[in-house]
Amino acid sequence: MLRKLILGTIVASLVGTVGMAQTPKKTLPSGIKMQILKRNPTARRMKVKEFLSFHFIMTAPDGQVIGNTFESNKPIENIPVQPPKYKGDINEAFLLVAEGDSLLIESPVDTVAKYSKAKMPPFAKPGSYITYRMKILKIRNQTEVLASEKQKTAARLAKEKVIIDKYIKSHQLKNVQVTGSGLHYVIHQPGAGNKPKTGETVKVNYTGKLDNDKVFDTNIEEMAKVHGMYNPNRPYRPIEFPLGKKRVISGWDEGLALLRPGAKATLIVPSFLAYGPRGAGNDIPPNAVLVFDVELVGVKQPFDPAKQKLKDQTTISQYLANKRITNAKSTPSGLHYKITKQGTGPQAVAGKTVVVHYTGKLLNGKVFDTSFESVARQSGKYRPGRQYKPYQFSLGKGQAIKGWDEGIALLKVGTKATLYIPSHLAYGPRGAGNDIPPNSVLVFDVELLEVK
Repeated sequence: MLRKLILGTIVASLVGTVGMAQTPKKTLPSGIKMQILKRNPTARRMKVKEFLSFHFIMTAPDGQVIGNTFESNKPIENIPVQPPKYKGDINEAFLLVAEGDSLLIESPVDTVAKYSKAKMPPFAKPGSYITYRMKILKIRNQTEVLASEKQKTAARLAKEKVIIDKYIKSHQLKNVQVTGSGLHYVIHQPGAGNKPKTGETVKVNYTGKLDNDKVFDTNIEEMAKVHGMYNPNRPYRPIEFPLGKKRVISGWDEGLALLRPGAKATLIVPSFLAYGPRGAGNDIPPNAVLVFDVELVGVKQPFDPAKQKLKDQTTISQYLANKRITNAKSTPSGLHYKITKQGTGPQAVAGKTVVVHYTGKLLNGKVFDTSFESVARQSGKYRPGRQYKPYQFSLGKGQAIKGWDEGIALLKVGTKATLYIPSHLAYGPRGAGNDIPPNSVLVFDVELLEVK
């Protein structure tokens, strides 16, 4: 009942007032029905490529209200109005409005869906209409929009500067520095080494707060417990991301670039360098100034495939030398292999199904997988529910790592060999599970049992 009264009051405010003109309802060429409920004849009229701001109530054909900016007090602002692109395009009606208008628009939903190629909502029956009751607030050209946005930004920045200054004073922060963008920061512990560059991966510990000191997020377990936000299913560890690639808010990209590894700092981030007018979730309201206590735990160079390949080749060569392994061969891709028993059966061929026994190890000798139950038990990798049997797959179809597709294709049935696989032919910078770290050279002892 209360909702109906509210809507009734809003609708009543849209209809005629003394000195304002009301026009009869008319049907536009596209089928849109339009009626000016209230108009000042001397008001500014809409033009193509100008920008429109308005409030509206949108009602489905069954009378259900499906949108109401009056209630939320969040008008639609600065929508560019273009010539109609399809039959039923609401721009046709927008081009007829004037500043201050109150109006009624009835838009044929089936026609709009047909010409815009949009999916019709479930309430859209042939011949039905969506009704818009609108109040036109502003008509602006591009210059006026830019000036308005600039004015809003300046006002918001001034307001946030007051908040930031108050925070600095109340927390007695010393040696606060300000960047050209408006980011404020204090370095509590300087750190050492080179500052991170764009593209380098940074590792960061942090606690994020509002300007009233309410903590909304942290990756530090002790802090999470203190502030009643501990989640036992969350891994509390430094987060990693490439700097300057917009993986985080702008205030972080800018602030962390000012620090050296080991540094601890407080970043006071104005809203336009954080989540702006959108806010984030339930904890960060729109236009919120955020405070982050951060620690730059470390910096990693960006992954360079060419450098990693060279490193892998050096690693494999050193491994072979240290193990005094001779007669190992290599392929152009960087795969190394040694035949330990030459088979005499059919050659493995791409597209054929191959059956292989194997044991996979890291360079330190740690077994991470095997098809032999005895090896699994001996290495502590035995899983009771697993069937230990040869691995069967279609060769050259990407069903195994590249090093296997290439290495097994070098063998005949009955051959035993050891494959020394560089990381780019294995699991690369991702690694695999808990046992294979990123960029790992892998060693596989294999035996080709059958080619089908």
